[in-house]
Amino acid sequence: MATALRDLPAVAVTSDQWRIVKNGGFLALPEYQDKTKVTLTYHGKVRCVYQYDTQRQVFRPETMIDLSE
Repeated sequence: MATALRDLPAVAVTSDQWRIVKNGGFLALPEYQDKTKVTLTYHGKVRCVYQYDTQRQVFRPETMIDLSE
């Protein structure tokens, strides 16, 4: 069954993190490591879904939604 975006934890990213995200980079979000997926928001908009990579222990991009500024 697909998970709705509204059911995922939303993480507001900083401008520095946004530069990483919009280029497909990985993020360490230690406070969310118990979650499989999170949505990342920037300027109040959902921008993408990141999935936790257990081997690398970071979140990596799964679905990019809106990369506009």
